[in-house]
Amino acid sequence: MNIKENFKVLFRDLDISAIKSAILESSRSDWDENKIRQIAFPHVAGHTETLILKFNGPTQSINHPSKTKTFDAWSKWEGLLNPVIDRLRTLYPNSTISKCMFPKLFAGGVISKHIDNGDDLTLVHRIHVPIITNEDTIFTCGGEEINMKEGCAYEINNQRLHGVVNNGKTDRVHLLIDLYCDG
Repeated sequence: MNIKENFKVLFRDLDISAIKSAILESSRSDWDENKIRQIAFPHVAGHTETLILKFNGPTQSINHPSKTKTFDAWSKWEGLLNPVIDRLRTLYPNSTISKCMFPKLFAGGVISKHIDNGDDLTLVHRIHVPIITNEDTIFTCGGEEINMKEGCAYEINNQRLHGVVNNGKTDRVHLLIDLYCDG
């Protein structure tokens, strides 16, 4: 969504401890289960792997944020994510989860700068909640660079050129949620 800022800090005090523990306990097969993003968008997602819980878009033949496919993994994560989602919905009441996933950017990896397009991306509030990160991961949006902190929630302007560089020695994992507000 084309918000006023490049980044908007939504919360600085989210309790992500249970989510982080569950991510650290995730199996190789959890991460290998779904390669939609890596196959469809190799220039953006080539240095990543993603645990996808809810998804829509051209790869699903559902290209509107009000129509989302829920994957089996959602049942494992829903209870852990509800406190975060509930907090986000205090800002965006009556919103629908359009996408929900955990993208992992490998140490030394890059998400090339890009602008999101298509209804499934332009009509949503794109929210990042860092779960595991390091001081050397830099998110750039609209020419502004920040190091996103664990336990915070950030909305990004995905209609501006944005990308990420992980110069750290550890992988970076975010909870990425797209919220669609109809009306």
